[in-house]
Amino acid sequence: MKTLLILCLTIIGFICKPTTAVTKEIQDLWQISSKTETTAQQTAADELIARIIPKRAHEFQVIIDTKLLQTDNKDKFILESVSNNSIRITATSGVSAANGFNYYLKKYLNCHISWSGDQLNIPDGPLPVISAPLTVVIQDKLRYYQNVCTVSYSMVWWDFKRWEREIDWMAMKGINFPLAFNGQEYVWRKVFQTFGLTIPEIDEYFTGPAFLAWNRMGNVQGWSGPLSDNWHKVQAILQSQILARMRSLGMIPVLPAFAGHVPRNITRIWPKAQVSRLSDWGKFNQTFCCTYFLEPEDPHFVQIGSAFISEYTSMYGTDHFYNTDLFNEMTPKTNQTSYLTDCGNAVYQSLIKSDPQSVWVMQGWLFVNDPGYWHKEQAKALLTSVPKDVFEARAKYENMLGIGLTPEGIEQNDIIYDFMTESTWYSAPVDLNQWVTQYVRRRYNYINEDITKAWNLLQNSVFTDGIKVHNHGEYTINKRPSLKSHSVLWYKPSDVFNAYKLFINASTVSQLKNSSTFQYDLVDITRQSLQLAFDVIYAKLVLSYEAKNETELKNLSTVILTLMDDMNDILSTNEYYLLGKWINSARALAVSDQERLYNEYQAKNQITIWGPNGNVSVM
Repeated sequence: MKTLLILCLTIIGFICKPTTAVTKEIQDLWQISSKTETTAQQTAADELIARIIPKRAHEFQVIIDTKLLQTDNKDKFILESVSNNSIRITATSGVSAANGFNYYLKKYLNCHISWSGDQLNIPDGPLPVISAPLTVVIQDKLRYYQNVCTVSYSMVWWDFKRWEREIDWMAMKGINFPLAFNGQEYVWRKVFQTFGLTIPEIDEYFTGPAFLAWNRMGNVQGWSGPLSDNWHKVQAILQSQILARMRSLGMIPVLPAFAGHVPRNITRIWPKAQVSRLSDWGKFNQTFCCTYFLEPEDPHFVQIGSAFISEYTSMYGTDHFYNTDLFNEMTPKTNQTSYLTDCGNAVYQSLIKSDPQSVWVMQGWLFVNDPGYWHKEQAKALLTSVPKDVFEARAKYENMLGIGLTPEGIEQNDIIYDFMTESTWYSAPVDLNQWVTQYVRRRYNYINEDITKAWNLLQNSVFTDGIKVHNHGEYTINKRPSLKSHSVLWYKPSDVFNAYKLFINASTVSQLKNSSTFQYDLVDITRQSLQLAFDVIYAKLVLSYEAKNETELKNLSTVILTLMDDMNDILSTNEYYLLGKWINSARALAVSDQERLYNEYQAKNQITIWGPNGNVSVM
C-alpha cells in the first residue's frame, strides 16, 4: 500500500473517504480492519467488561459481527435488551464493543470512567431496559491516540497493570489506532550490533528512560544514559504484552520506524558514510546535542531502516502502520526541495523493503513548530516523496477518515478527552451546555445549582480558547524567577475564582463531598486559583521592588511563600497529585539499588530542570 498518512497538529489525523473512483491504495485505507479473529476480540471485550464492573459483567453479552461493516465500512455497535435482563452488544470489533459498553454506562447508568477516578455507582436490581435496539455508527474510521512525547512524559514508568487500564480506557473511548513505541531500543541494540557497532558504542547513544522520546526524535543523545540491561528486557516483554492486548481488542497499533538518527561511531564501521550533524536543540552541550543523521542518499539509510522493520516485526508482529517524524523541532541542513524529497523517499523505501504493505504515519508538528522553514514548497517536497497518486486522489475526497488526540502528557483535564472521544458518536454538533451538565452528573453521580454554575463558568472560559493561545497557558509560578516574568492566558482569572467559590459552596453537600472525582476537581480548581493568585501577587511584588518599597516587598514575599506552601498542602490531600506516585513507579521498574536510584534521578530531573543545566528554561 503506497501511502503516507499525515496526522495534523494536536488533534486530527486524516485521509478522507473517496467520493469518486480512486486508486485501490486509497480505497484500501477506508477498508482497514483488524486481522484478529472475532472470537478473540469477543473474549477480550468480555474480559474488559469484567475488569470494569466485575459483579455485573455477567449481565452483558458481546457479539462481534464484521458483516456490519459491509454497508459503509464504518465501525458501529448495536445495544439491545435481551432475556434475563441482559444487555447485548453487537459490534464490528472488540474496540467497538467496549465503546458500546461505555455508551451504555454513560447514557443508561450515569457512570463515568476517567484517569482521575471512576464513578460506577450502579443501582441494585435489573439493568435499565433499552426499549428498542439502538444502533450507533462511529463516524470516524481511524481514532488515533498518543504523541511521541506521551511515552516519556506520562507513560515511561508504567508496568503492564497500568498499561492494561490505559488500553481499557482507550477501547472504551473508541480508540483503535494507538501509537505503540515501547521496546524499540531493545531492537535497535540488536540491529546496530549486526552492522558492527559494539554495545558500549550503542549504549552511549541512548539517553536514560525519561528522555527516550527526544532521543528517538534525534534531539538529544547520551544524556543520563546508558539504559540498563534490565530496562531493555522489561520493555521488550512489556511491548509484547501491550501489542497483544491492543490487537486482541481489534486495535491497529502504529509502530516505530527509522528516521535517520544513528550513533556517532557509525563512521567507524562505514568511514565513507554520508553523515551530518543536526542542529542544536534545547541548548544541550556538544556531548548530548547535535545527533548524527545518516543522509538519505547514503545506501545504508535504507539498509538500516529495513533491517529495523524486519527485526522489529519478527519480534512483535505488524499491522503495517509505522510512525517516523523527520526533523522534529530540528531544521534540515538545506531547504532545497530535492533534498527533502530524497529524505522522504529514503524513509519510505526503508519501510516497503521489509514490509510492502507499509503505511507511513507522520505527525504534522514539524510543519507548525518551524513555519519559517516549512513553506508550501518544502512541505510538498517531503509529503510527495512517496508515490504521488495518493495526493492526486486526495483532491477528490471530502469526508475525513479519522480523528485523533495527540497530547504530550495525559492524566489531566478529563472533560476534554471525554468530549472529544464521544464526538465520534455524532454526525452533527451537540449542545455543549447540555453535554457539560450531563458530564458533571455522570462524573459526580449528583448535580446541583452551584456545581452547574461552576462548570458553566469553566466551560466558557478555561475550556474555550477564543484567542488561540499557542500550545498552553504560561504562568509565573512555572517559570524561573524574573522581574520580567508575566502570564499568558486566554480567559479571565475572575471566572476561575468565581468557579472556585461555587465549588467550595458545593463541597458542603454530602453527595459531592464524598465523591472521589469531585474531591479531585476541588483540589484542581483550588490549585489553579492559587496559581492565578500567584500571578497577581508576583506582579505587585515586582512593582514594590521597582519602587524600592522594602516593607511591601518583604510582606509580599511572605505572602508568596505562604501561597506556595498552601498549594503544596492542598495538592498533598489527593493521591493523584502526589510526587511519590511518579517516583515509586520509577523505582519499581528497577531490580537493583543502583538502578532504583538511577530511575529516581531520571524521574526527578525530567519534571524539574530537564537536563544537565536546566535546559527546560529554553523549551
